[in-house]
Amino acid sequence: KDYRSQYTILVFGLPPRKLGLNLKADRYRVKTLLGQKIVFVGALHEIQGDQEEKKQLWEILKALVNTI
Repeated sequence: KDYRSQYTILVFGLPPRKLGLNLKADRYRVKTLLGQKIVFVGALHEIQGDQEEKKQLWEILKALVNTI
């Protein structure tokens, strides 16, 4: 594998449209866009104050690390 061309992008607190992307992406779900993994997650201040958001972030991070 050529790891130099594979990236995982975490987007905190922004919907795809704010980045100029016309796609539907649920939070904490891996999307593939142009061969790259992209995950939209809550804003840091939301995650900090919400145990369920923290849990979801942790679970997706563990899943992403296990796919490397």
